[in-house]
Parts: sequence; C-alpha cells; structure tokens
Amino acid sequence: MREALEIQAAKLFTRKATRSERALMQKLAVRVDAAYESDPVLFASLHERFHRRIIECTHCPALLKAVESTQALWSMWFCALVPGCRLTLGWKRPPGFDGSPGS
Repeated sequence: MREALEIQAAKLFTRKATRSERALMQKLAVRVDAAYESDPVLFASLHERFHRRIIECTHCPALLKAVESTQALWSMWFCALVPGCRLTLGWKRPPGFDGSPGS
C-alpha cells in the first residue's frame, strides 16, 4: 500500500510541484546523499523528510493523510515485532506497551 501511494505521490509531484518546491527538493536530495555515508541518523531523518516533502508538494491533503496512516501502521507493526524498538515517527506507544507479545 505504501509503495503504491508513494508512486502516485511521485507522479503528482511531477505535475503539481512549483519551481521553487522542485529547487528545494533538489537541495534536500543533495543533503540526503551527503548524509548517506557520513551520518546514518541524519540520513534517516532527511530521507523521511525528503519523501514527506514529495507528498506535501502534490498539494493533495487526502494523499498526505493516506500516507501518514500507512506510516503509522507500519511503525506500529515494526515496533511490535522488533524487541527494544524505539522508532516512533509520530506514533506513541500506549502506557505499558513494550513490544512483547501480549503487551
């Protein structure tokens, strides 16, 4: 689902993004590429921001909401399956939830 939404976002971006949005995306892409080798934490943050900006530049609130919903679901499942997961990406665990089965 997430892949399909991101493909649609990329297609819409090519039609809807303004020149200034495209220029800013190019600058952000350079930062993502630079961080890839040097700083994995910064890379992860910039990479997520890059994909989110593509969606925001479509100017389609429904698409942004759909992607956010699938991202929240992915984060929830990832953290439920990976012991000690601290990935939040905007999702907060309920009190007492530690990711172990039955919690």
